[in-house]
Amino acid sequence: IILAEEDDPQLKDAQNILRNILTRKLYVYVGQTQPKEAGSSNKITKADLLTDLQENIPENSTLKKDDFDVLEVKLDFGMGDTNPIEHVHFYNKIIHEVIFRVLIKSYSEEHLKEAHGIFKAVCEKLKMKEPSVDSWSRLLTSANLTNLESVDQ
Repeated sequence: IILAEEDDPQLKDAQNILRNILTRKLYVYVGQTQPKEAGSSNKITKADLLTDLQENIPENSTLKKDDFDVLEVKLDFGMGDTNPIEHVHFYNKIIHEVIFRVLIKSYSEEHLKEAHGIFKAVCEKLKMKEPSVDSWSRLLTSANLTNLESVDQ
């Protein structure tokens, strides 16, 4: 795909993705959150969270709407459609949970700081759990990756 000589418009997106992978321009992890109560009637979807993140970007920001992405992780205790409660003698009524992981497609430290603030505000607005934001994500910005590369050599 990368070595394709003709300018095929259908390959352009795939070529950009592969170039970003090869040059380590990967999405940056902003943090993760969950609905406050698993299985509650307040069903927040991946699309709801993404829309709110995009709508809460300040007007003076250099972040763009398409800089955000949300991954939805569903955990069902390994039994798929089978209810695991039928196989245990004591249990919690909640048989699955959902975790939303927020990423940005930008590699700037400034964008990451701004995304953290937007993410926290949206979690409060949607009444979700306090977002967990790992401090290691700031080490993955392109500036710090360059510093790490020079250390490796």
